[in-house]
Amino acid sequence: MTAPPSDPSSDASFPLMLLGLAVLAAGIGLGLLALLLLRRRRSEPASQTAAYPRLAPAAAYPLRNDPPEPRLPQPALPSEPTSPYGPFDRTDASGPGNGPDGYPPKAFGPVGSVAAIEPETPRPAGLPVAPLSGARLPTPPPTTPIGSDDPTLTNRYQHRALIARGGMGSVYRAYDTRLRRWVAVKVMHPNLSAQSQFRRRFLREAQLAAMLQHPNIVTIYDAEFVDDELQIVMAWIDGEDLQKVIQRESPLEPRRTDRLVGQVADALDHAHHQRQPVYHRDIKPANIMLTPTERVVLTDFGIAKLIGEASLTLTGQFVGTPEYMAPELIQGDESDHRADLYSLGVVLYEMLAGRPPFRADTPLAVLHAQLNVEPPSPREYAPGLSPAVEQVVLKALAKDPAGRYQSGRDLSIALGEAIAAG
Repeated sequence: MTAPPSDPSSDASFPLMLLGLAVLAAGIGLGLLALLLLRRRRSEPASQTAAYPRLAPAAAYPLRNDPPEPRLPQPALPSEPTSPYGPFDRTDASGPGNGPDGYPPKAFGPVGSVAAIEPETPRPAGLPVAPLSGARLPTPPPTTPIGSDDPTLTNRYQHRALIARGGMGSVYRAYDTRLRRWVAVKVMHPNLSAQSQFRRRFLREAQLAAMLQHPNIVTIYDAEFVDDELQIVMAWIDGEDLQKVIQRESPLEPRRTDRLVGQVADALDHAHHQRQPVYHRDIKPANIMLTPTERVVLTDFGIAKLIGEASLTLTGQFVGTPEYMAPELIQGDESDHRADLYSLGVVLYEMLAGRPPFRADTPLAVLHAQLNVEPPSPREYAPGLSPAVEQVVLKALAKDPAGRYQSGRDLSIALGEAIAAG
């Protein structure tokens, strides 16, 4: 007799078969899902598939199509500048660059300083440059105390050295810690800073001077009243003043004189022809800076004018400089831009003759001569000058403003023509 077939459900291998079928079904389902996703991805636009980038080296797969970010220029280390009122003596062991601050002397040629970026002056050879990556801009050495009577500048302008001190105030070489550049800071005399009206007029005049954007006028960066001190921050000039040049090289050659005077005249015309004219009132060789390329830079615009308006007499200090003052300023008459042109005429005389037209034992005697004595011929001190050049100089020194050249351009053209005529 044949036995009946057994029930599959009772077979021990049946659960394994079901498990295998389940695994197979799951695999088929996952495969179909993967195929669906792949087809969907291929049908999407490129802007959407960019959200699922393929893995690739970072340098070979930019996340954006923007051009590469430009590299910043390499900053130069701050260098020890010289005074804007004359170069420091680099041979003096006590001078800047040789003291405990660790700054070595720099080979900058005859003037040895770094300007507030002089475009036509190349970077001195050997000046170290900080590497771009992983480098920090250098900071100047710690501030060296100058004395208990010296003002404390703001934290932004760390003063390093006293440059000059006079009746109107003091000038410091300072380092701008925010913009990392050397600047000149002029701090006014306490007697001036204490006058509230003078402070207001000073700051207003500084605003006008700061608007004078001209290659032959010093740039004004800041002016403020801090810790009872009134100060003005200017560009640091790479060079020395004309007074030192005259003392060392006078009389100057006429064509060179023409080039320098022409730049001063152009700067004065620029200031005088502003909507609100700016007068200098203290044109003299000490306020005329020369860069190594002999670009002229005028400094101290408007300060002497404000001193006069403050009606303040400081011990031993005149409003302006007697040798260069126009007669109308001495008399207290109404004056205009032609007073500056008279002072430029005195500078022209001194450049060609080697001395100003009026000299005396006392300032009062000089002022008296400015008012009452005709200037001697510059040919007495420089016989090689032509009569035509002599006439230009003497016209610039006319006592009556109406008899002078009426603009710097007029003076410059007349001087150039006289020199060219021989």
